[in-house]
Amino acid sequence: MHFRTAALAAAVLVMSTPALAATTFTSKADFLTAVGAVTANDLDSAPDTASYDFGDFTAAAVGDPLDPEVFGFKPSWSGPGNSLHINPPGELATFTFDAPIFAFGIDLLGLEMLEGGDLIFTINEVDYTLAWMDESATPSLLFMGLADSAGFSKVTISSTGMGKIELDNVLYAGGVPEPATWAMLLMGFGGLGAALRRRRPQVA
Repeated sequence: MHFRTAALAAAVLVMSTPALAATTFTSKADFLTAVGAVTANDLDSAPDTASYDFGDFTAAAVGDPLDPEVFGFKPSWSGPGNSLHINPPGELATFTFDAPIFAFGIDLLGLEMLEGGDLIFTINEVDYTLAWMDESATPSLLFMGLADSAGFSKVTISSTGMGKIELDNVLYAGGVPEPATWAMLLMGFGGLGAALRRRRPQVA
């Protein structure tokens, strides 16, 4: 009886208030499983420019480029097609959507050229950090995904490290979150409620 009541309360809480925090993913497979159907954009249609409108969203390299040859949309170092290049920490990337989305994912390429630091993804004025590793173990490619049932219209990507990075292969989902995403959030709130109930002091 108590479990059913707690689950119902959690459901009402999720549907009536924004999520406390976004769910982050470093596995593209896990992101796709949780989010469901997504729209993909490989960014290849962008010309040689710092900012481009792809229809649903505008992507831009922001800052004062020290080297214009590696700023904005340029041919990828890591494969065919174009990608969005920035040079942290003075430069960052923004993805601004015409309508709110609830999930966003992107490939991070050329990371061996980034010297230390963290990668920072900002939505709804909250920072989500992908902690960096020692340079000897730096991979050439990582994935970062965010899902937030509260919705968001802008993603900012920056880094505290020095060097170059390229962003490619955007995935996003708008509208009402898929049932799997709701279930994931409900499980989180249900677990929080159970933990709080166990910690409640006993009245003598």
